[in-house]
Amino acid sequence: MKLLALEASASTVSIAVQNHSQRLMREMPASSKTSAWLIPTLLKLLAEAELELSALDAILYGQGPGAFTGLRTVCSVVQGLTLGQNNQPAVYGVDTLQELAQASLNSVLEHSTHQKNTQQTNLSGSASKSSSARILCVLDARMDQWYVGAYEYLENQWRVTQSPALCAPASLEAPTEWAGSNFMLSCNLERSSALSLTSPSLEERVTHFVCTSPHALLCLDLAPWLIASSGARADRTSPEFAKPIYIRDRVALTTLERELAKVGEL
Repeated sequence: MKLLALEASASTVSIAVQNHSQRLMREMPASSKTSAWLIPTLLKLLAEAELELSALDAILYGQGPGAFTGLRTVCSVVQGLTLGQNNQPAVYGVDTLQELAQASLNSVLEHSTHQKNTQQTNLSGSASKSSSARILCVLDARMDQWYVGAYEYLENQWRVTQSPALCAPASLEAPTEWAGSNFMLSCNLERSSALSLTSPSLEERVTHFVCTSPHALLCLDLAPWLIASSGARADRTSPEFAKPIYIRDRVALTTLERELAKVGEL
């Protein structure tokens, strides 16, 4: 397939291009220069991959939840690239927390490949291509809050067990249907930082931790599933529907709220 992916929902802005088996990627830290960097870089990357915009089968973008500015920038770029074309490629918004789930799955599959001469690796909650995985995903939402979602992988298919939501770190819980089961935790925080803020009972159930972040390459990894599961729904594939997913409509605490938080009154 011929794909373009854009991701700017966290601390890194990334672009990835796929031309059949070839993949190319560029990335930079998110900053005020993101908008000026994004379009020239993706055009150069397409040229390196010997692809024209009109030849793309699809464009994927990190839809959120995540950084407000990055999400809006990427959606604007996607609409600008596609709406003026006669032959518009399909457009797919990618759940950024599911990107973290894909990163965990990639990690386990790579581990399984290294262990292929032994019995299937005994990572509780992990997966091979013929087994299942349960993955709880966390993305730092700032303001002492996390975005959280839960996903299951079975027989090359993804299932969204818990759609993205917002919670305080101490309130983080696995889905009730996972009661008594272990799972993986995929997070854009270091293990010590993340697990120190959660309950000990939850930490005991985490058997595989992956520190990762949303990335355009993960969007490419999810592309086959997204394309297969979307069918012909125009509200998922048309450029005019390229919009961010916002779970929280605030980007910062007020001065008063910050002062109250310091003295433990908020």
